[in-house]
Amino acid sequence: MEVAKKPLMGMNLLELKTVAKELGMPAFTGGQMAKWLYTQHVTSIDDMTNLSKANREKLKAAYTIGCKKHIDAQYSKDGTIKYLFPTDDGKFVESVYIPDDDRATLCVSSQVAAK
Repeated sequence: MEVAKKPLMGMNLLELKTVAKELGMPAFTGGQMAKWLYTQHVTSIDDMTNLSKANREKLKAAYTIGCKKHIDAQYSKDGTIKYLFPTDDGKFVESVYIPDDDRATLCVSSQVAAK
C-alpha cells in the first residue's frame, strides 16, 4: 500500500522550515520552498531549481505540491469563470470567480461529488 504524500501548499514558513530540517536540509531551504510555492507558483517540485536534485528527490518521496490544475472552465460574458478541480479520490470540487468592478469574489464548493 502506497503511503499518501503530504501537500506542501498551505504550509507556512515555519512548517516548511520544519519539513526541510526533518529531511536533513538546511532550514533556509524552507524559505526557498515558500518562494517557489507562493511567489513563483510552481506546479512541480522539480521546478524548484535552486534546491539540489538530491533535495528535490527527498521532497518528492514524501511530499507533493498539493495543488491541482482545473480540468474544465466555463466562461460567462460578464467575466465570471466556473472551474472544476479534481480531488485525489476521483471526485470533483467547483469554484467560481466573480469579477465586480475593482474587486472579485471567489466561491469554492464545500461539497465534493462525482462528476
